[in-house]
Amino acid sequence: MSWDGTPVGISWDRSMSFARRFISEVKASRPEMNASFTFGYSMDHPHLYEAITFLKEIDSPQAQFLQCDGMVIETQA
Repeated sequence: MSWDGTPVGISWDRSMSFARRFISEVKASRPEMNASFTFGYSMDHPHLYEAITFLKEIDSPQAQFLQCDGMVIETQA
């Protein structure tokens, strides 16, 4: 997102399609290389639950954590 709240870059659907294709091609043609797909601040993502599912599908390291930009996360005692 831009500073004024407008989305920047390509749509989520296009980015998933591009990432899926790119990672697949890297695995097939250059198996010694690693390719990954991530995004920035999690709370700004318009399709967060879908994104987490997709990140797990493509084995992205970001499937194991969410970037919260220093947001304090409190636990219940």
